[in-house]
Amino acid sequence: MADEKVEDPLADYDGPWVKKRIEFEYEARHSIEVYGSWNGFKGGDELNYEGRETYAIELELPLGNYVYRFRVDDEDWETDNRRSKNIRDGNEYNTINVKSGDSESDEEEEGSDEENPPEADEDGQGKLVYDEETGGFVVNKGQKKKRRGRPSLEIELPNAFVEDAQKQEAADAEEEAQEDKGKKKKKEEAEETENAWLRST
Repeated sequence: MADEKVEDPLADYDGPWVKKRIEFEYEARHSIEVYGSWNGFKGGDELNYEGRETYAIELELPLGNYVYRFRVDDEDWETDNRRSKNIRDGNEYNTINVKSGDSESDEEEEGSDEENPPEADEDGQGKLVYDEETGGFVVNKGQKKKRRGRPSLEIELPNAFVEDAQKQEAADAEEEAQEDKGKKKKKEEAEETENAWLRST
């Protein structure tokens, strides 16, 4: 049986390539590689140790939004807690946005999409995004702007989850409205009873 050929995700790409610097802080004397969705996670690129527990590499990447993570000593998968993250299929990844005419480090890149907020997923999936101000998670369609310099965590959710959350929210609002209506009616009845008693005396 002949070996199956694995398609190269960039085989048909003819757009520009942009230099991006990726950094990772980790203790010294380790072998660290970065694997990313830009090439379908086929093979990693080794980071250079630059001192002060900093590893870095400069890659030429195609335009687009990608996820990546680090392989330490060919054993453990790690992500950088200082960068934006995304959870897909139960795995945690860092995220990077590669734009035309852009050759910044990913540290400067994170949270800098204020003029071009991310579009909602094509399949309409929502994202569960951690909000540092409230300390909770919110569901949105990818339209929330990131704040510069603040890492975020995004979790992709299926449509059904988002729809169920919206239905539950509507049901809760309806229940609250009914409770308010009931309280108002009881108050009116009590006032009417009191007025009737005052009239009879």
